[in-house]
Amino acid sequence: MLDQLMGYDVILLTSYFAVKYFFDFLAKKRVSITELAKKDFVVIGQRTAGALKERGVEPKYIAQDESSEGMFQVLKKNYSLKGKKFLLPRSSLPNSYMKVQLKKQGATVDEIAIYQNVKPKKRPLPLMPIHGVIFTSPSTVMNFLKDYVTIPKSWRIYAKGLVTQKVLQKAGYKSEVLSRT
Repeated sequence: MLDQLMGYDVILLTSYFAVKYFFDFLAKKRVSITELAKKDFVVIGQRTAGALKERGVEPKYIAQDESSEGMFQVLKKNYSLKGKKFLLPRSSLPNSYMKVQLKKQGATVDEIAIYQNVKPKKRPLPLMPIHGVIFTSPSTVMNFLKDYVTIPKSWRIYAKGLVTQKVLQKAGYKSEVLSRT
C-alpha cells in the first residue's frame, strides 16, 4: 500500500480517529507528508477537518452531513467518479456503504483498517440521576446494549447522525438526532 500511496486521487477520512491513526501509521513507516499533502483529502465533519489541519493538511472538501451518505454526496457533486482511485483508511468495523457506492460509479476503492474499534470494559452507570444519553456512533449503541441490555425508558435518547438513529430504531428505541446548531 505504501508504494502505491501517491497513486490515489483522493484520500477519505471519516473520523478524528482515522486522521490520528492514519498519520501515526505514516510516521511509523517514515512516509513524508509533504508530497501526500498535495493529494485531495475529503473528510466528514469539522472535528475531522480540524484534526487534519493540525497535521498540516488542508481538506479539499468537508462533508457537513456527518455520515458516509453525506460524504458520498460531496464526492458525487465535486468529482467525476468513474476511474478515480480512492484510499479509505478506517476502523476495523466494516461499513461497506462508501465502497459499494463508489464502485457503482466506476471508481476504485482500497480500504485499510488502521485502528481497532474495541468495546471498552463495562463500567457501572453513575449513581446520580440520568435524564438522557447521547450515542455518537452505531458501535456505542451496540456496546451499551451488550453491557446493560436495555436503555431505561425514562432516559431521553439522542443520536449523532441518522446512521446511529437507524441502529437505535432497529433495536426498538426512538431517538432525536442531534443538530449541528
